[in-house]
Amino acid sequence: MLTIKQKSTFLFDCLPSFQEGYLDVGDGHKIYYEQYGNPNGKPILFLHGGPGAGFSSSHKGFFDPKLFRVIFFDQRGSGKSIPYAETESNNTEAILSDIELLRSLLKIDQWYLFGGSWGSTLALLYGIKFPKRKTFFGEKVEKLRYGENPHQNSSLYLSDSNQDNLSLKKINGKDLSYNNYNDIFSALEILYSEKKMPTTVIVKHANPCGVASNKSAFLSFL
Repeated sequence: MLTIKQKSTFLFDCLPSFQEGYLDVGDGHKIYYEQYGNPNGKPILFLHGGPGAGFSSSHKGFFDPKLFRVIFFDQRGSGKSIPYAETESNNTEAILSDIELLRSLLKIDQWYLFGGSWGSTLALLYGIKFPKRKTFFGEKVEKLRYGENPHQNSSLYLSDSNQDNLSLKKINGKDLSYNNYNDIFSALEILYSEKKMPTTVIVKHANPCGVASNKSAFLSFL
């Protein structure tokens, strides 16, 4: 079981983006992008999963809009990018090239990379190919039980300013894995929508399996 202190110390409110547009990257593809947060903040590139999943407004909750300038974009064939679901001229090398074109368009010298699942793979590949364009902040605070799959390694990193804001407490059970944290985020979205009563959420693979509310956390768990 996990307990949480308050929403504001874990996820941030999702506000409107300050810019959105399309970038023609060639080969008949145009990628959709948004800029979010502080135009003068530290630049972060968000890389969505999939391949093909696209980004959503809920992903904004990971970032403090006062501190960061976050760039979201839908990779080729994904989300609002056009043509949708197109696989022609859609490969890893092309997406890495698209990222560089987007960085150049936005006049960013270096940016932080943020990605999960396929997005983390893409971040690693981009960092290898363009080592001078990525930067990193944060400290490793926890080695996770495993990554997205049992044979993969994974760790949790937090920036210095956010280490005191990790407001989760594990009561019992095994050490957490990457997938466990994904499930936590899904559960938190439901908990935040239930403002009147203590609520218990059971999640498996990011899908809610049970939700109960009662006058106490103990009773909702029962």
